[in-house]
Amino acid sequence: MKFNIKKILTFLVLAICLAYFSNYMTNRDFKKNEKNIVQIFQQDTELHEKYGTIENYRLRKSSWYSGDSQEHTPYYYYHFYIKGNLKDGVIELKIYENQEKYAIKYIQ
Repeated sequence: MKFNIKKILTFLVLAICLAYFSNYMTNRDFKKNEKNIVQIFQQDTELHEKYGTIENYRLRKSSWYSGDSQEHTPYYYYHFYIKGNLKDGVIELKIYENQEKYAIKYIQ
């Protein structure tokens, strides 16, 4: 019985450590491009037409894509919950490595 409790506690500790590490990595990627993301949310006209003025946004997921045979350009991609004065939703934002080009995909 004690052996099973040790296994369960070990699993819980590892799961909590993994959750904190995942959160740290997500926020680290976001901090790299935070200035560009804020600028995109303020200036993108298509985003403002669909959601209105962005009142609040929250990072849901972030990652780095290094490219493959079809798309050679590496980029960061982010999923955001967006709250605008017209409606709320989720978007995917891709910021390419040169940070001059971005793409927004509307998920909801």
